[in-house]
Amino acid sequence: MPKVKGLDELRRNCSRRANSIGRIALDAVEDGAEIIADRARDIAPVDQGEFRRNIKVETLPLQRGVAEADVVVDQKDFASGFYPGHLEYGTSKMDAHPTIGPAFEETKETVEKLVQAKIRAGIERG
Repeated sequence: MPKVKGLDELRRNCSRRANSIGRIALDAVEDGAEIIADRARDIAPVDQGEFRRNIKVETLPLQRGVAEADVVVDQKDFASGFYPGHLEYGTSKMDAHPTIGPAFEETKETVEKLVQAKIRAGIERG
């Protein structure tokens, strides 16, 4: 009868490897989100600079095999938490000044290539 020995060790090694790949992917998407955030800061309208300074990257915890980082506008420094939305989408009295959406559209191919390359390199490094 055929036997396979060492399955417990293999399972432990695979689990460690999966955690390592998850961390690699999380780092890669965070780096990609920084590219988008940098572009958003470049094209953000500037009055006093608060909007631009508050464009941030938030990395979410790795869950169910999904690595995710978001580009957000931290609203805590604004008297009205609605101000960033008003800039992005406009109001009945103010034209829109889209920033996050255009930054994503302009950088998405670069970000996709960067994330793929970083994950590939991280896996190859072991």
